[in-house]
Amino acid sequence: MNSAPGFFSQATGAARADTVLHRDWHHLTRFANQLFDVGRFHEAVSYYGEAFEEARKRHCDAALTGERATDAAPRIIVSAANMARNYEELGQLDVAAQVLQDVARDFLAVFKSGTCAVEYREACLGHLPKLTLELVGRRTSSQALIDISTRLVAALKESAETLLTSEMTHTSGRHWQC
Repeated sequence: MNSAPGFFSQATGAARADTVLHRDWHHLTRFANQLFDVGRFHEAVSYYGEAFEEARKRHCDAALTGERATDAAPRIIVSAANMARNYEELGQLDVAAQVLQDVARDFLAVFKSGTCAVEYREACLGHLPKLTLELVGRRTSSQALIDISTRLVAALKESAETLLTSEMTHTSGRHWQC
């Protein structure tokens, strides 16, 4: 049994997330990881799902307002990667691939949007390489994942070129410094 007190109930085998974990992303993720570590993949699905929904809420809020932009992008990536890894263990490779594809599409939409908060667009841009690595590093490397990874890399290249051009325009007359 697990050594973390309070996470596992001797009577039921698992504590309820709403009473023990207070629906907090960190606790949900930690609890799901503990279940994963002991091979309880079917039970981990619901906790990873709840953590993913918490991350998605923060992702949507950050896209609209820019608040908490620095932690929303990595949380959604971590949550998606955890869910994908768990679904892979359950042999549900298509579901694992779909989770990652959906997040990649969300990132592309945020990144290309003119209405999303600039702070969050920048945060998503900064995390595109991590998301791309998650996509191509999976057992689920289907053609769909390869296609979305290619689009992410193209978006990253496009944004870097745009940023560089913009920066050069704003700094004309000054020297580049490291």
